[in-house]
Amino acid sequence: MKPKVTMIAWNQNDNYVVTAVNNHLLKVWNSCTGQLLHDLVGHADEVFVLETHPFDSRIMLSAGHDGNIFIWDITKGTKTKHYFNMIEGQGHGAVFDCKFSPDGQHFACTDSHGHLLIFGFGCSRPYEKVSSTFY
Repeated sequence: MKPKVTMIAWNQNDNYVVTAVNNHLLKVWNSCTGQLLHDLVGHADEVFVLETHPFDSRIMLSAGHDGNIFIWDITKGTKTKHYFNMIEGQGHGAVFDCKFSPDGQHFACTDSHGHLLIFGFGCSRPYEKVSSTFY
């Protein structure tokens, strides 16, 4: 299989470019020199979501058809958080899109089953009304 880039994203301060490759790797590049800095390993299927943190230039989110959502420190080349979209009785749901909130404290994703997933710090009370209105 010939490697092909499926997604690309610049980090918040434009120092790094992250590419998702169809061999399930993410590659972190120095945007000024073009030097490959890190291979990020973790996904088991193609990645079609790369989302930059709104103000922390070290943080990048990736998600894909394997149901995995990773939060990466791209300066160190390490995973900081991992979530798996397991749907009871149905297996995993491919993650189609993710976006950070403007304050960077939350992110929301949609999956192949039409679910809205909201992640973040603190209490989920503000979202109880929202989640009960979606089916």
